[in-house]
Amino acid sequence: MVTAVRAFLIRVAARAAALRADRRGVSAVEFALILPIMLVIYAGCVELSEALSIDRKVNRIAATIGDLFSQYSTMTATDVTNVLNASSAIIVPYASGNLKLMIYTVNISATGEQKVGCATSRNSPTGVPTKGSSVFPHPIPTGIAENNSQVIVAYSEYSYSSPFSTILKQYTGKDSYSLSHVYMIRPRLGTPVTWC
Repeated sequence: MVTAVRAFLIRVAARAAALRADRRGVSAVEFALILPIMLVIYAGCVELSEALSIDRKVNRIAATIGDLFSQYSTMTATDVTNVLNASSAIIVPYASGNLKLMIYTVNISATGEQKVGCATSRNSPTGVPTKGSSVFPHPIPTGIAENNSQVIVAYSEYSYSSPFSTILKQYTGKDSYSLSHVYMIRPRLGTPVTWC
């Protein structure tokens, strides 16, 4: 009986020594440890690239709308609607319902007084100025504001919500992120643009 126990212990010790020397499962264990980190990095890269893509589209929308408005001298309601509809084509494949637009003109007098000429918006952005107001959400920089001129201000904003927003909310306190751009341009034809 003692010999059988001794033989059993010798076999167990030999197996334990063989397991310590065996390196075949090391790669699987290392992969299992690294996999969660790799998945987080991958998901972060996907989300970052999508947010950057949307941000570029939001920037392009502000520039395009401002540029299109600057090519008119007088716009009809149909012209305004058609130009604003261009934003829906640019934002594809993302939801256009999350896109807020605002465009207004700032007329600058000979004395440098700045007043809103016309203003329009889509999807209710905050701070849309009223005609004749000297208060507007995006101040005109001195390098752009010349006396006896007009500046067209185009603003676009997109509310971006990622699939990981619920996870990020515990760290950032937000479940969506606002991506916005302002674009300012003077009328191309040299005459003030009006549509109201």
